[in-house]
Amino acid sequence: MADCGGYTKADQMSQTPREPSSWYKLSSSLANALRDNDETTSASIEDLLRHQGDESWLKKVNKSRVASILKLLERTIRPGSTRSINETDGKQLPLTVPATVGRFAIGELVGEGSFGAVHRAFDTVLQRDVAVKAVALRPGLQTADDDYRLNEARAAAKLNHPNLVPLFEVLTDETGVYLVSEFCDGPTLADYLIEDGSSMRPSWAAEITLKLSKAIAYAHGRGLVHRDIKPSNVLLSPERAADDLLPFTPRLTDFGLVLDIDKEASQQRNNRLAGTILYMSPEQIRGDQNANACSGDIYALGLLLYRMLAGKMPYRSDSTAKLFHEICVTPIDRIEESELTIPTDLHAIYLKALEKDPSKRYLSAQEMANDLLRFRDGREVLARPRSRSERIWRGLRGEPVVSSLAATLVCLIVAGILLFGWNNQQLRQHSIALSKALDAASQSKSKAIEIAFRSDMQDAFAAISNHDSATARSLIRQIDGYRGSEAPARYDMQLLRSIAFDGRREAASFNGSITEIASIPGTNLFAIAAESNLVRVYRDTGELVHETALTQGAEIRALAVSPDARWIAVGMTLENASWWFGSGVVEFIPISPSDGSLRPLNLETPQPVAYKNGLSGFVTTIESLAFSPDGSQIAVGTRYEPIHVFNLSDPSQVSLVTSDRRNEDLAFTPDDLLLHSPESNHLVLGSVTAPHSTKLLAEVGSPNIRRLACSPDGTWFAAVASSDSHTALVHQTENELVEYTLLGEHSDLRSLRFSDDGTAVVAGTLGGAVLLWDLATITETTDPKMPIRPSVQHLCHDASVTAIAMNRAGNIISGAENGSIVTWNPSKPVRSRQEISIQKGASVVDLTPDGTALILGHLDGSVERFNLNSGERTLLRDPDGIEVCTVTVEPNGNWAVLGLDNGQVVLGSSTAPATSQVCNVWQKLPFIPIVGDNNIAMHQILVCESGSRICVCRGQYDMQWIDLSVDPTTGKLLHAESISEFRTDTRVETVALTDNDKALLIGHRVQTSNATDPQQTTVTDGMLNVRSHCVDHPRQRVYVGCRDGRIRVLSLDGKPLASSERWNANVSTKQNLREILAITMSPDGSNIITGSHDGEVGIWDAETLKWIGTLFNGHQPGEIERMDVSKRGDIFIAHQRNHACADDQDEPCVSHIKILRTSASGMSTVGSATDQASYPALASQP
Repeated sequence: MADCGGYTKADQMSQTPREPSSWYKLSSSLANALRDNDETTSASIEDLLRHQGDESWLKKVNKSRVASILKLLERTIRPGSTRSINETDGKQLPLTVPATVGRFAIGELVGEGSFGAVHRAFDTVLQRDVAVKAVALRPGLQTADDDYRLNEARAAAKLNHPNLVPLFEVLTDETGVYLVSEFCDGPTLADYLIEDGSSMRPSWAAEITLKLSKAIAYAHGRGLVHRDIKPSNVLLSPERAADDLLPFTPRLTDFGLVLDIDKEASQQRNNRLAGTILYMSPEQIRGDQNANACSGDIYALGLLLYRMLAGKMPYRSDSTAKLFHEICVTPIDRIEESELTIPTDLHAIYLKALEKDPSKRYLSAQEMANDLLRFRDGREVLARPRSRSERIWRGLRGEPVVSSLAATLVCLIVAGILLFGWNNQQLRQHSIALSKALDAASQSKSKAIEIAFRSDMQDAFAAISNHDSATARSLIRQIDGYRGSEAPARYDMQLLRSIAFDGRREAASFNGSITEIASIPGTNLFAIAAESNLVRVYRDTGELVHETALTQGAEIRALAVSPDARWIAVGMTLENASWWFGSGVVEFIPISPSDGSLRPLNLETPQPVAYKNGLSGFVTTIESLAFSPDGSQIAVGTRYEPIHVFNLSDPSQVSLVTSDRRNEDLAFTPDDLLLHSPESNHLVLGSVTAPHSTKLLAEVGSPNIRRLACSPDGTWFAAVASSDSHTALVHQTENELVEYTLLGEHSDLRSLRFSDDGTAVVAGTLGGAVLLWDLATITETTDPKMPIRPSVQHLCHDASVTAIAMNRAGNIISGAENGSIVTWNPSKPVRSRQEISIQKGASVVDLTPDGTALILGHLDGSVERFNLNSGERTLLRDPDGIEVCTVTVEPNGNWAVLGLDNGQVVLGSSTAPATSQVCNVWQKLPFIPIVGDNNIAMHQILVCESGSRICVCRGQYDMQWIDLSVDPTTGKLLHAESISEFRTDTRVETVALTDNDKALLIGHRVQTSNATDPQQTTVTDGMLNVRSHCVDHPRQRVYVGCRDGRIRVLSLDGKPLASSERWNANVSTKQNLREILAITMSPDGSNIITGSHDGEVGIWDAETLKWIGTLFNGHQPGEIERMDVSKRGDIFIAHQRNHACADDQDEPCVSHIKILRTSASGMSTVGSATDQASYPALASQP
């Protein structure tokens, strides 16, 4: 079989010319002889060969072939002769095309070729225009299959590439063959070159050749050679991608001369001279049967590029023999440039492709495409290695900032040499300027990254608000790309990751589309294969257990696990085989069920014959595999071929089941019946031993069933058609078949499986979602004709879900077209954002520093500890009828202080319950009411970092500092002493503790206060409608939240520093701004979080005071009163309270606690320290 790759990696790296072939030397001498004999005919060729002095040439050269070539060259010299030729073509039968062919209405004639006429036609079923090529049967042929020109049909049917015109259908009758393909409503490249002035701009010419090279490389990779690449066979389709350089899409057509290099030489008619003579390579003209079959296409691509750049062909001779000499011997000259400047590298590319000796050309079409891609990207091309100076110059040109700095540096060096003796001081000044320029460039780059980061973060949080987690995840990966490991350290990135990934675990991905996933029976393991040659075993948590690489270059398309969990069967196509037709084999890999390791096969241990030798000899690609229930047989589904069912102990015993479909899925029922789809829309159950005894389960409305599945007990069956969002579900009972329709919302279904326990159906969609239907719920459906929506749906991937499975533990693992692997359990939801409703409305709330519990203070004076992991509530203080106005947990979390409505401050343990043996006595702290004070209700209590002093604010005017000593084990107060009490001369809205003995009083004025000196010092006028604050000690700042929707920044001594823009409300909100009633800071200081009057929670950048996004939308009525973040940053809480319920005695007061959980990395990933058990789904608490 001919090889279109033709080189190894070592060959690719080496540029050493190969030794010219003997055929090349021979043709050079022959052409030299013919050059000086313009009237040479076939009769004189033998004399010319003898004249060269080597009688052996008489045996090597086909003299009649040379004579035929000369005749064709003579015809070609005449203007307009560029049609495809074939020296063995006989006289064609006349073919009258009927008005209709099948379902196609034949229209006007749009073109003629050597193999037939092309008509525009209309598909009356699919309602679209198509092109129909009518090919007459050659004389003497019995059937259409005997005509070698049907290579075009067989070749095009294998190919599916955006730059190749696809073939839809082949119809035949007694007079000819009709090839139905896509109709491209555009001119040919030949027409375009004539109308556009014959030549083309270099960038377009290179791009056209790049796309066609990729298409030819694709065809070569599937064993096909075109052999007739020329401008008239390149259609310019008006459809194009938005970002495409070209205003059209070039598409190669006319595979009438295609050579199938996968077939035996005897079937190829290699003596034929096929192609357009001026676009044929020297070895094609010589008929060198030892030459690489693909090299001629590379030569033709070089000629095509030359023709587009120069506006003409490279041959100039006006005589037959001299033209033969030009084609076979004379090197192609470099194009003489006129108006258009052709880059030097592009010259080198077409000259390399047009080497007369095939060994000096590109080794493959893909190598030529890669070189054109390097040219387009401005990189060094293989055809012309750059000198060191050129590489340096191009590198500087590609980096404007670096090149400008380098130019500045060169200028400075030259100036320094000239002026060194005159003024050394001036040189030093230039050096300083250069250093500043470098610093400015670095800062400019950092600033650009930060701007991009903030913009992408805003877009990501906006996507989260619109329930578009896929876009958010894509933006996260984009941010990671340009920020690297720095980005996850920020708190906002951790929050974003937690919300976007929300309980899913992303496993190690593949480089290529996932083709199959199968659970390993009796384990928590899954076997997964991708189109690459890798097979992996994962745990259902997403942990990669083991992987093994199969034959290098193999493409895996099918995988199955034996019922005893000891073997993995893998169906693949070997390297250099065609994508459709090729070397399909089945290999068996031993597996250890205990640990999932993939072991080498022990040939000394008795094994079934098939396990040792594998299965091979399949004509087309292997699409699916299925073990029988007892593991003694395996069914192999191949593309458009019968299903093969092998006896694994004796593979010679094989049964064939007719199914001329793609056979992407097969399944056995427990009673050894095979589920398959022998026709486009029929779901059938049949016996392997009696293939004609089948049972029709369902007739799917849409044609072309692509995926099907069978439940483990064999009572449920499912099928989904191509490009369909509905699934046909059939339930087989004792008396009847009941058919349901499962609705895959918003997107087509691409993968389908039943769970291992048979309780659910899972499917993956084109849009990346995973859907689940509960079969128990489906059986309760009263109207089976009504489409059934999924019970659970989760957007897991950013690409089409190509494979899926669900084990008995309820863990779903899915794989996508981009190679991503995601696992999750729908019965154990892991929610990053939660809301807890507390019916006994909490008046005030504080979070323990470790983030494990909330301390709730109630209107009746009681205090509770609420465990965030278990939902357990523990009474810490009995009710006494006096409202708890504020609660503050000390920095170590051992005790808490309460501020009561009567002005009293009490202290007690934040962990010991009221009924414990260690009596949780809440002790009163010293309280001396100031004379004349009518409002002594507690406003605020702050505990200093050491826990030895508190600052108390009552009624927004009265201040008190108290020193205290507390037993850290029991939370018992050992000593308390009031060191100062005073009344402020202005209203205090919030108090910021800036040091152990200093406070900033913020209200109608901003004042400083000292614990031992009651005198206040006014710093500046105050801020109206202040409600809350947080302190950033490392940056020495105080962030103040105001009711006008702004964040204002003060220094620790009260001086104004900055102010944010207003926090605007959503468009749907009646008010045009949000009041900031609560504010807190992330543990890393990177973010400010604000809570509004309507329950919304937003996040800001602390450095720039720019709003980033929304963490919680305000769904329930009530304002955010308090927010806190645990020390580790893994728990954030916001307390929302509806004050209206406190005034209405008949309305039960409800508080809402908004919780946002993060892990160290910001998402649930394999290897994360986060325990899933610590993320329960907490329901509303009574």
